[in-house]
This record gives sequence, structure tokens and C-alpha cells, in this order.
Amino acid sequence: MRKVITTLLIFAALILSSVSAFAADAKAAYEKGAMLYGKGEYRAAVEEYTKAAAAEKSSEIYYNLGNCYYRLSEYPEARLAWERALRLDPSYSDARYNLKIVVAKIKFSGAQPQSFISSWARDFVYSRNIADWTLYALISFALMLACFLVYYFGGRLSLRKGAFAVCIIALIALVTTLTCSIVQTVNGDAPTDAIVLRAGDIRQSPSPHAKALQHILPGAKIRLTRDNSVKGWRQISLDGDQKGWIDASTIGLI
Repeated sequence: MRKVITTLLIFAALILSSVSAFAADAKAAYEKGAMLYGKGEYRAAVEEYTKAAAAEKSSEIYYNLGNCYYRLSEYPEARLAWERALRLDPSYSDARYNLKIVVAKIKFSGAQPQSFISSWARDFVYSRNIADWTLYALISFALMLACFLVYYFGGRLSLRKGAFAVCIIALIALVTTLTCSIVQTVNGDAPTDAIVLRAGDIRQSPSPHAKALQHILPGAKIRLTRDNSVKGWRQISLDGDQKGWIDASTIGLI
């Protein structure tokens, strides 16, 4: 029994030391990247921030990585980094502000594969995390219930009318917040979106010789279908329920 406990303790110590080593590597690379960025050596800073991101997934690291790419005028890569930062922390206002700027530049170049409505809806759903949406849903439900009680037991007509109106608004808010929470829960941690990093064609089937459905430009945001991939290819959703395939090496998963 003692041998088993000793073995487990050694194994736990090894895991903790490995985690500490990764954290130390990430911190060292991050600090070096910040120093290089301050000197205006953006390409070298990209390399260090990339090392840091490989060792530790952090919204702060991706945010600074995006800043480097933006300084280098590599807008698709900047968008990917800031999208990843927001995936980790939807409330990161600086990353969201920078993302709006780079998206405007990319759209100006003509890279707009997703419709405005689908893109806006996706951004809205992920503007908060699951915990926030669940909290908003509970608040909406409590408000709706309180207004219903006021409407049902209230005496004055004007009070009942006001309670009814607020109850309807709370119901809409409840449905909206629950939908956002459910969508994020269903999608889980698997990336469902990607950024196109190199121009190419969306194909009808996973083959470079298949019919081209659409030419796509760098910086465009695309929606991946779930559990549909072939070696070297990913299936994506297009407007109008149409599907297509794209070379996996030309995209970066968010």
C-alpha cells in the first residue's frame, strides 16, 4: 500500500513540475515578446507570443499576438488572434474593439463569406460566457414572475398594464438569454469557426480537383460543420444551407 501511495505522490509531483515548467516557459516568452514589441520588433515578438500561446492558452497572450500581427499589416492573423482572445474571455473589451477595426479593414478588401445577420448573431451569442447568460436568464425569469404576480393581483388598471408590458419584455429576454446559453453549451469547447489565412476555393467535395463553389479571401470568417472532416480538409457551412470543403492548411481554428 505504501508503494502505491509513494508512486502516486511521485506521479503527482511530476505532473505539477511539468505544469510549473510550462507556466514558466509561457511567462518567459510573454515577457520577451512584450520587450520586443516595445522595441518595434514585431516579427520577433510574434514568435515569442506564439511560443507563449503554445505553452498556455491566455486571452492576454492572444490579444498581444493580435497587436503584433496588426502592426505587420497581417490582418487575417490579427483577426484570428483576437477572435481566440474573445473565445477565452468574451468580456475582453480591448480585444473586441480591435477586432471591429480589423474586421472593417478585411471587409473593405472584399472578404465577406458570411452574411451580416449570421455573423452578427454569432458575435452576439458569444459576447458573454455561459455563466453570464445563465445569470441573465435567472434575472429575467424572476422579473417576469414578479410582474406576473403584480398583473394578477394588482388593483389599478394602469399598474396591471405596466406589469404586463414589462412581463412580455422579460419573457423575450428570458428566451434570448436561454438560447444563447444553450447554443454555447451544445457547441462546447470544440471550435466551430475559423479564419481564412490564405486565399483559395471552397470545393464541392474534399478534393483539389472538385468543382469550385466559391473563391474565398484571407481574413474571412467561416463556420465549420460538426464532426465533418477528411484528412487535410474541413467541411464548412455556406449561406442557404449549402455545404462546401476547404483545405485545412489555409485556415486557423478559433
